Amino acid sequence: QINAALAAGQPAIVQVDSSPAEGIQTHWVVLYGKKGDDYLMLDPWPYQPDITKEDLLMKRYAQSRTLKRAISHVILFEAYGSGGPVSTPTTGQPGTAPVSTSGPCARVKDSVTWGLNIRSSVDTSSTVNIVATAPAGTQLELLESDGMSKIGAVNQWVRVRTPLGWEGFAAAWYLENVPGASPAPVSPPETPSSTPAEPPKEENKEDKLVVVVSSAVGTSGLRLRKTASKGGSLIAVLKAGTRLTVLEPARKAKAKIGKANQWLHVRGSKNQRGYVGAEYVTLP
Repeated sequence: QINAALAAGQPAIVQVDSSPAEGIQTHWVVLYGKKGDDYLMLDPWPYQPDITKEDLLMKRYAQSRTLKRAISHVILFEAYGSGGPVSTPTTGQPGTAPVSTSGPCARVKDSVTWGLNIRSSVDTSSTVNIVATAPAGTQLELLESDGMSKIGAVNQWVRVRTPLGWEGFAAAWYLENVPGASPAPVSPPETPSSTPAEPPKEENKEDKLVVVVSSAVGTSGLRLRKTASKGGSLIAVLKAGTRLTVLEPARKAKAKIGKANQWLHVRGSKNQRGYVGAEYVTLP
């Protein structure tokens, strides 16, 4: 039962006897992985939790018992939205040496005393996607061309890189501009041409097809990705009812709507562009 939970990305809380003295000295620890015939754990008291090193259950609490007898009670924690084994400590790259930054940066606000989680996706329903935690005051490199415009904005996520090289998404409302940082250079205005430029075909409103995110996505929402693949980088999660502008020929797009394994190139209300699964959209 514990093994199945861990494999599904669900941590397990177990009760052990914390002392070899007579009787049971009740103590609870969190199991987050399996190693050989033992379990990796976080032991909150009296030890300082540290996810950068490994603590083994049996090494600390076996007291000459077998694994089954060392654990007296089990609580399985259901982390909704998790989709794989719980992340385990690592001493490999990245994270061994500071990475130099050359692009625009933002700083974790001093008020974020608990540290800012850097996630592999913008899903906050689980801790499984946390790849690193940046302490207050940490300077993060922005990996998006429009990253500076998101800093401090509520419900906005920005892709960042930590000083140790970890990359992921950070909640932009916990970030602030780096004091003394130079603003992004502004390109000089172009000299207008004597001949009016023909508007790009993509912006011709008459050619645009509008679709709506289907209610079939439920509360999970529909993923907007950078590429037409389930492995594509996540841009945003769209709620049911969200209107999207299709950025491909209407006739071609209509043939895909409602069909599995088909992707549509779309633009959201916040000008976010990417791909969504065509089976999860409908015509308004």
